[in-house]
Amino acid sequence: MQEVLKLPSPFHFNLENSRRFRALPLFCALLAMGRAGYAEIIQRNISFANRIARWMVHGGGKKWYRVLNMIEGGQGDNIVPLNILLFSAIPDCEVDAYQPGKPSGGATLVKAINDTRKMYVSPASGGAVRIAVSNWMTALDEGQKTSDYDIVVQVLTQVMTNPTPGKD
Repeated sequence: MQEVLKLPSPFHFNLENSRRFRALPLFCALLAMGRAGYAEIIQRNISFANRIARWMVHGGGKKWYRVLNMIEGGQGDNIVPLNILLFSAIPDCEVDAYQPGKPSGGATLVKAINDTRKMYVSPASGGAVRIAVSNWMTALDEGQKTSDYDIVVQVLTQVMTNPTPGKD
């Protein structure tokens, strides 16, 4: 009798193989850039989120925004963990529509930011606003006329200095 060799199914020992095959972009990116290239994208996204957080804590955004997921004792380059930034309007902000105590304060701020069609944020629990920096094209600003960072700062400033929707 001939012995049959049982090989494990590759469907159980590979990247996810769902109907949409969500792992394909990751697999292709790893093939194209390698581990170091992919790590560089992740680090750039983390640095970008921290740069926005520093603007909200120490820069021009401190009069309107407060960072909600700050690392305790976060100083220097790392203020928030990873690439997610949670923030809200500060309670004594002059723009009444975005006040955290109001039932729709956070939702109104999310809508105002998204209505600019220059960046996208999502709502988080407790009226917070969430920025998730997760794009392979996100640049810190080197060699560009208008950097991604400048656009984010412009949008966040615009919604606070011009809070009426449709008024530019």
